[in-house]
Amino acid sequence: MSQKDNPKRVLPKLKLRFKEASVNGTRPPWRNFPAPIYVAYTKDEIPCPFLLLLGNTQLEVISKRVTNLNLMKLDVMKSRAAINFVTSMTSVKQDDVNTDFVMKTFIDASIIWYSKLFIDSDNGKIKLDHKKIYGDNKHIKLHKKIVEIRHGAIAHQTGRFDLALAFVALNPDAEQKEIIEFYYNYISYGSMELEELKIFEDMLNILIESIDQKIYGAEDRLLKDLTDKIGIEKLYELSFKVGDESDISGSISIETNYAFDNYETYNRFHGEEDLLPGRQS
Repeated sequence: MSQKDNPKRVLPKLKLRFKEASVNGTRPPWRNFPAPIYVAYTKDEIPCPFLLLLGNTQLEVISKRVTNLNLMKLDVMKSRAAINFVTSMTSVKQDDVNTDFVMKTFIDASIIWYSKLFIDSDNGKIKLDHKKIYGDNKHIKLHKKIVEIRHGAIAHQTGRFDLALAFVALNPDAEQKEIIEFYYNYISYGSMELEELKIFEDMLNILIESIDQKIYGAEDRLLKDLTDKIGIEKLYELSFKVGDESDISGSISIETNYAFDNYETYNRFHGEEDLLPGRQS
């Protein structure tokens, strides 16, 4: 079920705009926090009180699944971008060693990002089950090949997939027998044909859709837990407020001028397909 088909979801109530900020507070988790902070603004440029669900707190425990899922989706999107690049290159590909090298590099990167979602994980990371995601035998078969390439050729370098062949060229002049050159050829049995790359693209699209559904469910749980376990009054009490002298006056500064509309999140709930996400200066 997509977000637009779920009548229980009521967020977000407004189309928000965001500005990047820095926070110089002293209480955790803000002390020396390295990542950019985003402050939400209404269309009337009124800043919203906000919380970062991070730190060794109950808030982080509540948000951990949804943040892990979003990191997984980011890996799949990187994998898909790499494969999209490779398939686009095949239409203009020349017999060029450098081109082959670049394409192999992108394929290897895509395999790494993809495979990490299915291998044994730790630190509470989520491990996906390919059998529950792919219903088609050709997808399952290619999935197994991709993970095998990751294990045998990329991660552990067992030599089962990549081979370097050494040659020597002899002088064709029978009167002057000598070695005149040596050279190499590299064979990668772990590469994929164009048709397999297209199937891989399909798999990545299916995977993103599957992770999206998990994200939607995790968001539902997060919102419920924030209300039930923390309470709306406590959320406001814990929140940071831009320009609120009674709280942390001067600790939030807006670093950049750009803002971007939160169309992607808004559309997920309201289904306004004509509104596209994008930053505006």
